[in-house]
Amino acid sequence: MADEQTTYEYGAVDHREILEERQRAWNRFVQFLTWSVAGIALTLILLAIFLV
Repeated sequence: MADEQTTYEYGAVDHREILEERQRAWNRFVQFLTWSVAGIALTLILLAIFLV
């Protein structure tokens, strides 16, 4: 237990990098959501055509 590290070194963080990373993640999420909604809509249309 005495060998535990008690000090931590932090590197410099650039707020622009964090913002760019979050924007990329948001764009990927929106793209995924768009394709998911399109797929669900297509599925519902096909169900309406073939089941009615």
